[in-house]
Amino acid sequence: MDSRHINPDHFLETPGGRLYTPERSVLAWHQAYAALDHALSRAPTGSTLFLVIGVQGGGKTAWVRRHIAALGDSAYFFDAALPGIEHRRKALEIAKRHGVPVVAVWLDTALALALDRNRARREDHRVPEAAIRSVHARFEAPQASEGFLRIEVLREAPNKVCPVLVRRRNELQVLAFRHPRAGLQLVKGTLESGESPASGALRELCEESGIGDAQVLAELGSWDSGFTGQVWSFQLCQAARALPERWTHHAEDDGGHDFIFFFWQSLADIPGPDWHPLFQGALAWLRQRSVQLAALVEAVRTGS
Repeated sequence: MDSRHINPDHFLETPGGRLYTPERSVLAWHQAYAALDHALSRAPTGSTLFLVIGVQGGGKTAWVRRHIAALGDSAYFFDAALPGIEHRRKALEIAKRHGVPVVAVWLDTALALALDRNRARREDHRVPEAAIRSVHARFEAPQASEGFLRIEVLREAPNKVCPVLVRRRNELQVLAFRHPRAGLQLVKGTLESGESPASGALRELCEESGIGDAQVLAELGSWDSGFTGQVWSFQLCQAARALPERWTHHAEDDGGHDFIFFFWQSLADIPGPDWHPLFQGALAWLRQRSVQLAALVEAVRTGS
């Protein structure tokens, strides 16, 4: 278990499985906050605490497992329901004491989905249904006034996928293209039924850009775009060959059209009015992770 991922439930584990009693629960919370305090006291400069909150069965622990590698060694995670402002205060106070900014990641999961996931858990990890319903009913949305650096809200599993090809010149650059009817964009498409984000990213990359020899290096995270229910999964990809500065590709979807040219967009540059507004938001999301992207690109270059 990674020491940067702290969850009170971890302290309920025994060799025979997770054992819950009211007394053990109180102790587990004390141990979790002590672990958070210890971890942040040793956190390197520039670290961030991700407070991953939401109803039990909402996918918090799975979210941490998917993102912990991509966000890097300076990212720390406190993973618990924390439904109210008063429940979140202690973790925020610990982080403030150590000068570590806090990002709220709220998995605003539908009650029915959370209950279904809980039922699918192994018996010693299941939460009483009444407890899940209670947390869902009294959940208070995180507010900037609590002291968060920013707040990310994820309401559903990803339904869109965005393959991200990044290269370093003097700065980080991401592959983009001009759509004949909708401005400058990143490659992005809809996940098909039963398709994993990684598989969907490679399919969309091949269909829209003609790059058919890529592989997925890492999942960068999910983004609730706020646009018609679109939740994007960003997948860092690498082509097996060097790519040119520009090229044109004929895509067969939507009746067929030419993507006039592919090019490399600097992540340091604020996108201009030629960029579709939705993709301006996607670029902002990627810019927030430029440090992690740079580290992943360097690791690929050096083979480490």
